[in-house]
Amino acid sequence: MGDVHITVDSDVSVSEGLSSVQFSCHCCYDLLIDPTTLTCGHTYCRHCLAMWWSSSGRLECPECRERWKGFPKVNILLRDAVEKMFPVDVNRRRLDVQADPQICQNLSVSKPVSRWSVDDVTLWVEQLGDWTKQYRKTFRQEQISGRLLSVLGAEDLSADPFGIHDPLHRRAFLQEIRNIKLVKAPGNLWEYKAVNLGKSVFLLIGLRDSPRLTLLYLYLFDYEDTLLPFIHTSSRSHSASVTSNQTQHDWLSWRQWAELLAMYSLLPYQLLADYAWEWMSVHYWTSRIVILNAVSLSLLEMCCVWRLCSRGEIMTLPNRIWLHVKMIMSQWFVFVLLWPLIPHFICNFVFYVELYLNPICNIVMLGKILLYSDMTHLNI
Repeated sequence: MGDVHITVDSDVSVSEGLSSVQFSCHCCYDLLIDPTTLTCGHTYCRHCLAMWWSSSGRLECPECRERWKGFPKVNILLRDAVEKMFPVDVNRRRLDVQADPQICQNLSVSKPVSRWSVDDVTLWVEQLGDWTKQYRKTFRQEQISGRLLSVLGAEDLSADPFGIHDPLHRRAFLQEIRNIKLVKAPGNLWEYKAVNLGKSVFLLIGLRDSPRLTLLYLYLFDYEDTLLPFIHTSSRSHSASVTSNQTQHDWLSWRQWAELLAMYSLLPYQLLADYAWEWMSVHYWTSRIVILNAVSLSLLEMCCVWRLCSRGEIMTLPNRIWLHVKMIMSQWFVFVLLWPLIPHFICNFVFYVELYLNPICNIVMLGKILLYSDMTHLNI
């Protein structure tokens, strides 16, 4: 019992020497609610970070401007300490936050909806306002996760078990579901991989084996979500036609189309190198590995064309291209069929092999080809 009394007295003495000002958020300058610590060390209210991203569109610390990486998480120790020392102020702040109609997306800072847990969805429903009290229990009982939440429609909400018969409430739910789907795009390679593992592996393999066919596929089937951001980012590294206020989803200009077609025809791997160059500040070593791989793949392609020309087999190029297209299409077909059956750890293994080990293999292959050509030249 003595030990318990000592601990309590110690806590009281510490809390009496501290004020809520020392635990204030540097965005709202009020007491921290769900304090979220970024990689730079600065801590903010979670909903303040969401509002900051919504207004600025940047994955940067509001104070030091350092980019954050991964999925910022609530600092549990700090949250528990603040709630223990200032319970009245914390309750007041939570009521203020829940009453603010502009704050309903604080949960989704750097965390895609598809990865929300049942607890995340329940918290999101609570933060929509007092009008959701009658529906919160249903969402938890039905174990609605983020993936299920994102596919709910008007008919689903009006039917059992939700039973949301008020048309105004249904429209509000649907609007908020649409909003959280568009909260943020992945801010770096690892966030993109976490959300789109299958597409990440597909792009790594496709851009290595057949960049032109992969870009054609993206143009036909994934233009706005993948190809447009890719081309805009690649164009920024060398094109003066890209204005500073051009967004990732603006339509391409005629000059950008001309540059794209030229690169597509002659140096498709250069587009990949330009894209990696723009991410140098975020992925220091990974970007350099991608650029080195793009250079080696370009040189390997040039060596193949030169070998066909030197052997007088350039006329066989169309037939070789057709055989290559059929082979790639068959590989993609098998990839699509087997993907749902492949364990997650194997997908991750393939991703890292393609990203880090394959460039080394390409460089070794290039060295062998150049060495062989030198030896052949000396023998001649």
